[in-house]
Amino acid sequence: MVDPEAPGLSPAQVISHYSGDQWEEFVDELVEGIQSTHGYLLVKRMGGPGDLGIDVAGFKSAHGLEGPWDCYQCKQYASPLQPSDAWPEILKIFRATVAGDCVMPDAYLFVAPKGAGLKLNKMLSQPTKAKEEFIGWLATHAPAPAMNAVERIAVDALVAATNFGMFDALQGRHVISMHADTRYYSLRFNSPLPERREIEAVPGAYTGDEKRYVDQLVAAYRERHPADDLDRDNVASHPTRGQHFKRQRQAFFRAESLRVYARESTPDGTFEALQADVHAGVVELAESDHADGYTRAQAVLQASASIDLNNHRLIERADLDDRKGVCHQLVNDERLTWVEAP
Repeated sequence: MVDPEAPGLSPAQVISHYSGDQWEEFVDELVEGIQSTHGYLLVKRMGGPGDLGIDVAGFKSAHGLEGPWDCYQCKQYASPLQPSDAWPEILKIFRATVAGDCVMPDAYLFVAPKGAGLKLNKMLSQPTKAKEEFIGWLATHAPAPAMNAVERIAVDALVAATNFGMFDALQGRHVISMHADTRYYSLRFNSPLPERREIEAVPGAYTGDEKRYVDQLVAAYRERHPADDLDRDNVASHPTRGQHFKRQRQAFFRAESLRVYARESTPDGTFEALQADVHAGVVELAESDHADGYTRAQAVLQASASIDLNNHRLIERADLDDRKGVCHQLVNDERLTWVEAP
């Protein structure tokens, strides 16, 4: 069996070798990536025993399966899907609806690495024809578990009332292009992270996220230069300390932009893992004895440039100011301290 993580494979080759669980995880990432554009309040992976034929659900309200939603049915098959693959799955959603386990979804999409075969794809493009074919299949096949007379009547009535235009299949090339717009694509396929936008200008007024690191910098300046009359309001305009202070604010906002970039371009926890390694790389130095808080801050900021962070994918889009800014974020979070409170 081909290793899906082997180097040199295209995304299409990689996904064709996923296990069923890996495929559902991939589709879950894909649907999360289109969450905002499709109006999903929540995306939930539901595949497994008793999943009602629902592998991934996109809920459009807080009512979940009792409100408007879309169904994504994952099929990891070696060949394109055929009608014989689709009909049993479609029957499951009718039976689940009749049983009161859900309402019919707004859309029901098959998602398979090789997509739908020509016959199924053509049929799904002709909803009336698809309904006729499904009714014919249902009349000649015994589902498992078997339906009693009451359930069969209810299913037949629901089928008759349903517009089969709700059923469709995503083709393999569409699946990959849709996933390419998610924050998981680069890490999953080991491709370069997307370009990072230039940060906006540092705001003139302090933001609510700046209090502790700014106060710590001012305290460090005052400890080093007690004759200076420094506070939060005048430090930026100080003839000597001001330039250093402005560079630290620039670094802080650079790191804040990296945090936002990571949230949009990488899986949850990616930025926090980078922060944790920066902290691990400087905390011993920060807690060592120093002549004053300013010396401590300078030593830590300089040391952040030499920490080995090459195991973090984010580092390919980060620079030295990001590293320094992360240190100021850690001060904000009370994980680093330049000057102990008196």
